[in-house]
Amino acid sequence: MIVSIWCGAARFAHADITRLRPGNTASSNNIESFLESTLENLGDTKVGLFRTDSGFYDKVIVALLKAKKISHIISARLTQALQQSIVDQCKWQQVEVGLEVSELSYQPHGWEAPQGLVVVRQHIKRKNGAVVGKTLSLFADDPDLQGWR
Repeated sequence: MIVSIWCGAARFAHADITRLRPGNTASSNNIESFLESTLENLGDTKVGLFRTDSGFYDKVIVALLKAKKISHIISARLTQALQQSIVDQCKWQQVEVGLEVSELSYQPHGWEAPQGLVVVRQHIKRKNGAVVGKTLSLFADDPDLQGWR
């Protein structure tokens, strides 16, 4: 799992967390101490962005980032509940041909409050089929959703 912490235009910390621990450890394990230690090392430098993958989309981590007022981008796992919320709530805005964004309110199972999420989708024809990502497997047969990741 990758964690990047950005301060202005420069990346301050970048770590492949999984290389630091045994394979049977959850990716978000000890992220609080990692984040606290990194912030302490930064001193008065303001963190511009905390960016990581879905292994760190955890209510404790999100609460910590919000409490410290740190902007963050964390991928969320495409659970069936999230897929249904995307289909039910998203009103897509085209950024350019084959690239659209939307936002929604989603409350993951076990979380106390809904979270605001920004959702991005790309059509597979964009970039000559080199678009990576996951499709909404729950709706694989829906012609309106086919071809989007």
